[in-house]
Amino acid sequence: MSSTYESKRRRILSPEHEHPFELFYWPTIPGRGEHIRLAFEATKVSYTDISNAEDAINLLLSHTSDKNLGDSLNPPPFAPPILRHGDLLLSQTTNILLYLGSKLGLTSSDEDPDGIYRVNALALTALDGLSNEAHDTHHPIAPGLYYEDQKQEAKRKATDYTQTRLPKFLGYFERVLSGEASQGGEWLYGGRLTYADLVLFQTLDGVTYAFPKAVAKLKKTGKYNKVFGLVDRVRAVENIKSYLESDRRKTYGLGIYRHYEELDDDGEEHPVAPITDAGITGIDEDSNRNSDADIEEEIMKKRYLMISTFALQKCRNFFKGELAQFSDVPFGSDTSGIVDRIGNVITKQTPSVEELITDVHSDVLSRWIPRLPRLEQLKSSHGISFAGNGKLIQLHCPSFTKLHFSKEHWPLGGQDLPAFLNDLRPQSLKSLETFGDYRQGYELFKALSCHRESLANLQLHDLEPENINELPLLKDCTNLVSLSLASAGRGRNTALQKAFENVLLDTVAWLKECTMLRILAFKDLDAIALMIPILLQDSIHLTSLKHESSFVSYTQIFYQALANQTSLQSLWLKGGVYGSAADKAEITDNLAESLRKLVNLTELRLAEISNYFADRHIVQIASSLPKLEFWSTSGLLLTDAIWYEVASLRSLRTLCLRSMPGFTPDGIIDFLEKLGAGNKGLSLLVWNRGSRSSHFSLVERDMIQKRFTEMTEGRFESFPLICNYLDYETSLCESDSD
Repeated sequence: MSSTYESKRRRILSPEHEHPFELFYWPTIPGRGEHIRLAFEATKVSYTDISNAEDAINLLLSHTSDKNLGDSLNPPPFAPPILRHGDLLLSQTTNILLYLGSKLGLTSSDEDPDGIYRVNALALTALDGLSNEAHDTHHPIAPGLYYEDQKQEAKRKATDYTQTRLPKFLGYFERVLSGEASQGGEWLYGGRLTYADLVLFQTLDGVTYAFPKAVAKLKKTGKYNKVFGLVDRVRAVENIKSYLESDRRKTYGLGIYRHYEELDDDGEEHPVAPITDAGITGIDEDSNRNSDADIEEEIMKKRYLMISTFALQKCRNFFKGELAQFSDVPFGSDTSGIVDRIGNVITKQTPSVEELITDVHSDVLSRWIPRLPRLEQLKSSHGISFAGNGKLIQLHCPSFTKLHFSKEHWPLGGQDLPAFLNDLRPQSLKSLETFGDYRQGYELFKALSCHRESLANLQLHDLEPENINELPLLKDCTNLVSLSLASAGRGRNTALQKAFENVLLDTVAWLKECTMLRILAFKDLDAIALMIPILLQDSIHLTSLKHESSFVSYTQIFYQALANQTSLQSLWLKGGVYGSAADKAEITDNLAESLRKLVNLTELRLAEISNYFADRHIVQIASSLPKLEFWSTSGLLLTDAIWYEVASLRSLRTLCLRSMPGFTPDGIIDFLEKLGAGNKGLSLLVWNRGSRSSHFSLVERDMIQKRFTEMTEGRFESFPLICNYLDYETSLCESDSD
């Protein structure tokens, strides 16, 4: 190496050189950080690799956190690698190498000052073709999706890459080494080792790991001997050779370069069809994209992680790289140890996970939590225990705010829950959703007072009478935005209702203080008496109200109170209509009149409560609620007379009607002709209360469906009223959601 290089290196290593080099990168993987490591290792310049530190993740995330605004000199970096040298903080791989190149003697000579840009261009080209494009072979559609979600597209992309793009880039570097600027053909530029050579070595080494068959085939052609010769020369550099043989060299596995057998070229030529439908083109382009902004490791970026026996049984294709050792492990009845071992591998490489779903025991969870510094939400399934983990979350997971668990956990973990909540950072829990046997309801509700200022979402399912009696213990939790209460059983529960009545005044007093409450839901509870004073409270402005109970008798006072909540956007009411014919008619009129005042409704679901609606009620509601998008209702006998006004609902996308048969094919077609552009994709579902003989014939249904498709690109379906329309409507709404 030249005397200029040696003098620069001596200055860097001299005692008076005060500022150390610190490299921040993801732990366990080589990634783009490896290019920076090779520069230091090649020149034997001391540096600190933060990825090896015990608290590596938190140290790295302190720089990339959305709360970091940088300082007076340095803007915040977007993504690693990040280099700190004194007061200077740099990001972007080639930007860092450009800075280090002149300091470490890994760029052009002093006699060739413009050569630094030529070296940088060579490094950028290698990263474009042998790093970025190589990465896209296993994630061609989106980095946030799993490989299995884009496997077919990945195969097409990989075939194009190994047969077209990879040879093109190798051919380019073969020309560079054959050119005069190389000065001898041993190195890419200026007859000396530069960081461009190190980048080409590292990227081609990674591509060889990912596509061993394809690279071997290309090497065998002899067309790229100079390129592979350069790789061998870099590998033989004394300092590089020592580094590659040391435990400092990180192994490939789940980073940019991944080996999937099915993506590696089998040696045969395969025609590749254009894949522009997947967002990828085969054209050459100046790929100056912000490659470092795309974190190398998709698994590092995962916001959602599910580690459970059920999930692992269903995802055998998941076992790649370091997880390959588990691919043939049988999942029998005793799988906790296997799940623990698999989780240990995964959680070491998922620092960005925000939501964890698991069924492991407390001691296993305690090993995972310190590796998940961004954890916000924990969902448990099948028997988790929370013992001791609250303190760990407080220490390692500053963003933790949500907890969800179901009834299977209570026998093992329910008794630990109050202690878990008390151990969390005070006033940090924002959301709690539980399903289960509340054996320590008193302690649980008291523990929630530790989060009275932060708790915004509270969903308590499977409540027993004694739990209802304990609801006033929540009186300090007055910042609730969403509250959902559901009983443990279906149908009328006298003991439960009595308990509700006993604490009615205290519960009302509590909820009246919840002025930020926007979502209120009750299931299998007669909460009419509770809701009336809340609905009349002028300081409360609900956007969603759900009350579902077949044994509820709604009253005129309730409907008057309901009309006060004009802020409502979603309303779901289920309950019977009882009394004499005159009583039923009056109650139905009151309901329709109340609904007409809720002018901001976009979703309206009525079950049983609207059984006595006639055409005039539907017309009145349709003329008053112009924002409706989803409407489900029943009626005594609905006819074609409703269609004209319903067609005026320009945002309506789903309409579900349950009634005695009074509609005709001509009436429905006439309705279609009156619809507007906002009704595109409309779904109309009709349940007939009459006999099967009164149901639309197959020919009529086919004719109506054909017109629906032609005129709205929507669908029409008609059923006898033996179908579970509530379940059907729910699935329909979910499938049609944007």
